[in-house]
Amino acid sequence: MKKIIIILSALLLLASCQKDSRFETAEEAVVTFDVQTPVEFEVKSETKGTGSGTQINALWYGVYHKKGDGSYKYMNDMSAYRTVDNASEKISVPITLFKDQEYKIAFIAQHRSSDGVYTYILKDGQTVLSEEQFAEMVLNPKAVIANGEQLDAFVYWEKTGVIKHDNKKEITLSRPLAQINITTTATTKPASIDVTVKSGTTQIANFTGLTCSGEHLATVYILPPATGKVTLDLTKYDDDKNIIGTKNIPGVAVAKNFKTNIQGEI
Repeated sequence: MKKIIIILSALLLLASCQKDSRFETAEEAVVTFDVQTPVEFEVKSETKGTGSGTQINALWYGVYHKKGDGSYKYMNDMSAYRTVDNASEKISVPITLFKDQEYKIAFIAQHRSSDGVYTYILKDGQTVLSEEQFAEMVLNPKAVIANGEQLDAFVYWEKTGVIKHDNKKEITLSRPLAQINITTTATTKPASIDVTVKSGTTQIANFTGLTCSGEHLATVYILPPATGKVTLDLTKYDDDKNIIGTKNIPGVAVAKNFKTNIQGEI
């Protein structure tokens, strides 16, 4: 499994260190998760791209306790962050929970970065309703590493049911992201490129100043829209930051855990 980090400042603001009074006499059970992240993206074409996932180097898990009214409360004292030494192996994560209680547990894996690549934000305060609603990934432009696999990330959402005894479960995290690789066959190649990603008329991502390397212009990661289609607006620059060309590429197919490879005289 990949080394892993998680930047969670927004989540930590929601933390509460106080235990529910019902826990004072409750018995504990240890649920152990053997966590694995997949290695390669699925590919929609024969062209190989980057994206082995080996840059992942930290794992965060957040525990949410089901309250009497059916809502979920983030449990800071049960949640933790840990690094991972060997990206190719499973990591064993024992979590101590209380018997006769129900929980949801979020697992998030990404590259360790002091500035933070992604921020995970609860969409409904301390209430977690479903896997789709629990978090959204927000790109931090200050931490974007041009054309780097450090933008790769994985997530998983576990619903425990009522805890009765010690247990063990294997889980596999999945990428919520799509990867887009852009290469050119043109004779004149830019020194850098801006990539704007739109769904319809809505901008969903903007990457500026990505350093090009020969025919490889850019690799970007996005959260794919429900339509499964995006439009790319490219702006190319020479070594002196002068614009040397633009390109609009509509109808680009994208999907979670897939890489889309675009090649041509761009």
